[in-house]
Amino acid sequence: MASYFKHLRRHGIKLYLSFFLGMGITTVLLLGILWVLALVTIAGTDSFYLIFSSDDNVAADAWEDLFTNHLIGLIFFLMVASLLFLLYSTYNSAGIYSSLNQAVSENRFSIGSYFSGGLKFFGKMLGQWILIALITSPLFILFIILSSVFISLLGEEGAILAFALIFIFSIPLALLLLLGFIHAPVILVSEQIGIWKSISYSWKLLFKKFGQVFLSVLFVVGVSFIMWFPVMIVNTFVTVLLGEIPGAILSDLAQFFISPLITLLTLLFVFVRYKQNLRPVLFPQEETEEKGTSFTLEKVTAQSAPPQSQAAALEPERQEVQNLPPETTKQETKTETSQQQEATPTPTHTSSTPKQEETTSASSFPTFTYPDEEKPPR
Repeated sequence: MASYFKHLRRHGIKLYLSFFLGMGITTVLLLGILWVLALVTIAGTDSFYLIFSSDDNVAADAWEDLFTNHLIGLIFFLMVASLLFLLYSTYNSAGIYSSLNQAVSENRFSIGSYFSGGLKFFGKMLGQWILIALITSPLFILFIILSSVFISLLGEEGAILAFALIFIFSIPLALLLLLGFIHAPVILVSEQIGIWKSISYSWKLLFKKFGQVFLSVLFVVGVSFIMWFPVMIVNTFVTVLLGEIPGAILSDLAQFFISPLITLLTLLFVFVRYKQNLRPVLFPQEETEEKGTSFTLEKVTAQSAPPQSQAAALEPERQEVQNLPPETTKQETKTETSQQQEATPTPTHTSSTPKQEETTSASSFPTFTYPDEEKPPR
């Protein structure tokens, strides 16, 4: 948690501003494009304007008229709107994950990285989302088929039973899918590997480190609930007291300001835990090499330290010498001086004559001295 709060203090404000600006700008663009598309496809009908009526009966009649008399235009609008929303979500997800990866891995971040990262990882993120949808869609299709069978066989009781079964089985299924896929975009962006490989690594983490993955998911769900629960309560009171329109406005504003904050708090925790606790499981050899390289670099740096650092290292000894009594200092100084004089040879500059050279060469042989008691007789 210390590393989490360190990154949050250092990059939290810039990350929040980038998420706020990125989501805000893309949301405005999406709404503008959808409004123009609606004007082109179904705005020629009176029902299009009546669906925004505050009267529930009028809005319901307008929707019924659209589905019966203008079904083709409505289907075209919904298909294009779904595609645009997919592109909108993919771009923002790529920008968010690339920003968090830069902040955690490189310990630096700029607001422009959100937009550049969104473009850089847009293709891979879109492919991963489509692949996850293809993997999970058979499960939802199975739920729809079972619900239809129960309703057709049992009628109203079958509808209640189908709803109960979907509610019972959908929660653990959704939790399992969240546990399995939560690290897929993290691995995709941080390791820059393929779409399928990132998904397989994410499930590998679930089977090898279930407790660690479950803790990350629990943190995400818990923080999201804690942040949204007060907003829902306030929104309910505002809707009851002031009406649906003020409640809807408050809900939109809260989502506009709080969603970037929740995204920052939850996904930053997931990224930090992946880098520290889960990544060594996937790449143990690489982690060992990085630790060995860092140890070698620290050792080389310590050995090749500049003279200033060596002088700084000797500073405590100099302070101790200064704190000694004067007599002890003088005595130690004399001892050091005498040791230096003994270790340093004194050069002699004498001119040698031939006679001196013969004496020197003669004296170069070893001489043997005997004690007085062991001298041999002459």
